[in-house]
Amino acid sequence: MLPVQGDRSLLSIATAQSPLVAAESPPKAPTPDENESSKAPFKPFSEVVQDATSIPGLFPLYHNKKTGKLFAEIAPNQLNRNYLTAMTLESGIGERGLYSGLPLGDFLFTLRRVNNSVQFVVPNIYFRAQAGSPIRRVVDRSFSDSILEALPIRSIHPQRKTLLVELNSILLGDLPGLMPVLSYSLGGTYTIDATKSYFGQVKGFPQNVEIESFYGFSGSGDGAQLPTYIQSLPDSQEFSLRVRYSLSSLPDKDDYRPRLADDRVGYFITAFKDLTDDTPRQSFVRYINRWQLEKKDPRASRSLPKNRSSFGSKTPSPLSTAMQCERAL
Repeated sequence: MLPVQGDRSLLSIATAQSPLVAAESPPKAPTPDENESSKAPFKPFSEVVQDATSIPGLFPLYHNKKTGKLFAEIAPNQLNRNYLTAMTLESGIGERGLYSGLPLGDFLFTLRRVNNSVQFVVPNIYFRAQAGSPIRRVVDRSFSDSILEALPIRSIHPQRKTLLVELNSILLGDLPGLMPVLSYSLGGTYTIDATKSYFGQVKGFPQNVEIESFYGFSGSGDGAQLPTYIQSLPDSQEFSLRVRYSLSSLPDKDDYRPRLADDRVGYFITAFKDLTDDTPRQSFVRYINRWQLEKKDPRASRSLPKNRSSFGSKTPSPLSTAMQCERAL
C-alpha cells in the first residue's frame, strides 16, 4: 500500500528536514540574462504545446498523446530548490523478484538552469557541514552532486518567463536502473525498446505530480547462450514493466523535529557525515525515519493526530487483505 497524494506529513522525513539540508537551498547555477530568451532559438510556447493536454499541478504538464511527448513547465522560483522523487514498480513479471509494488528508490532532486537546458541534479547529502562555516566551503569543493540528465528547454513563456522542458529523455530512460537489475535477475541482456515505451496516466496536484511510464524491454542471449527462459512470460525475449514516478514538493513548515537514532534500538535510519564536528566518534549523524504525527490537543496525554495519515490500496488487492489492513490502521 502506498500513501495517497493528499497527505503531506509523509514527506516530513529526516533526509529532507535535517537542519543541515532543509534550512538552505542548493547552490545556485549561473543565471542567464533576462533578455536572453528572446535571442535563443526557441519555438513559440503555444506552438510547442499545441495539441497537448494541459495538466495543472506542482509542475504544469503538457502531454501530447499523438507524438508521445511530455513537457513540464518550470517557474523561475522552482529552480534551485529541493524536491522529492519516489519510484515504484507498478507491474512485474511474477517471478525472480520483479513484483508489482516494489519500491525502486527515492531521492532528493533539484533543478538548475545552465545555458539552454535544465539539469536534473541529485544533491550530495551524505557529507554536510554547517552553513557559513569554513569547512562548508571545503565540503562543497570536495564532494560532487550527480547530474542525472540535462533536459532541453523547448520554449520560454513570454509573460510568465517559465521554462518548458521535455521529460521523455529522463522518464522514459533508465532512471531507476532497471537494465542492470534485469540482467542480474534474469541472467540475460535486456534493453529498453524506445518504440515500445510510452507514458500512461499523467496526473497533477498542487504539491505533487504522478507520471506513469511503460517500458518495453527486449532481450536476447549473449551469443554463446540461448535467450533466458522465463516461465511466466509467453515470450521470454519481450515484456513490459510499468513504473510510477512521484515528484513532490517538500513541506514549507519547519516545525518538524528530527529524532536522533539510538544505537541500542533498531530503526530504519537516514545517516550522513557532519564534517563540522571533527571528533571521529561524532562525525556520523543518524536520524530515524518517522511520521510527523502531532497531537490535536497538545495538553492531553493521549490525543487524536492533527493530520491523519492516509493510505490507499490497489483495486486488485484481495478483499480479505484490504479489510485486515484497514482494521490494523
